[in-house]
Amino acid sequence: SSTVDDDPAVLLGRAIAAAPERPAAVIVDVSRLLLARVLHRPAELASVAMIRIVPRAASDPALGRHPADVIERLITHRYTIPGGHDLFGHELRPLDRAALASVCEAIRHGPARRIAIAAAGSPAQPRHEREVADALQSAMPDAVISVAYEFGGQGMAAREATAVLNSALSAAMGGILDVCDAEVQRHARGTPFHVARGDGGWSSESWSRSLPALALGAADALPLLAAAHLAGARDCRVLLTDESGPVIGDVRHGLVAVRPQA
Repeated sequence: SSTVDDDPAVLLGRAIAAAPERPAAVIVDVSRLLLARVLHRPAELASVAMIRIVPRAASDPALGRHPADVIERLITHRYTIPGGHDLFGHELRPLDRAALASVCEAIRHGPARRIAIAAAGSPAQPRHEREVADALQSAMPDAVISVAYEFGGQGMAAREATAVLNSALSAAMGGILDVCDAEVQRHARGTPFHVARGDGGWSSESWSRSLPALALGAADALPLLAAAHLAGARDCRVLLTDESGPVIGDVRHGLVAVRPQA
């Protein structure tokens, strides 16, 4: 396993060369590379068209925006399609297919081909998100679409942020993984190549290209998981401290839930 920093090719080459024998697999953590682009180099990320599926559009412009500026600045245009479900999966309002057709037409004539979709209640019932995504993909076969239900979680703002980040990071993740894959093949051809996730697990390279947002947070999750492993504890709470401050997380069944500290 190697942490990929500013030059993934150099670090990967060094890590593979330092291994006492040919590695059985290579797992890379690209979370800091992705986070640096989000926080400091957003111009390198893809622009995103954001679609909310809710019973009605926000009446206040402030509510129509995402509360985090770092997310909002990745969005080139917002659209609202009436629809959505409650937390138990009951339909709050039928999906407005006329509005869906209008949004498809507007995006098709616009520049954005990275699209994020978040619907009210989609963790319980993702039907409206899937129908909107299918319509958009049919209208624009080249579009890259992220739907919030694929990531789970509660809270519209959090799910919207994840879908936007996933869309914005898709092209950047592809470039990073191209470099990593070339370096792995150069030093250890045929060795399986995986990407660390923010829950302490890992995903295949192909899966990570589709869902780059899952890689965010790996830099915090991996040390917590390693500490639990060294302590021989499978289910525990871990506190680590370093120069950047404390990191706290729960380890359950080999996966990590990092608890951000204020």
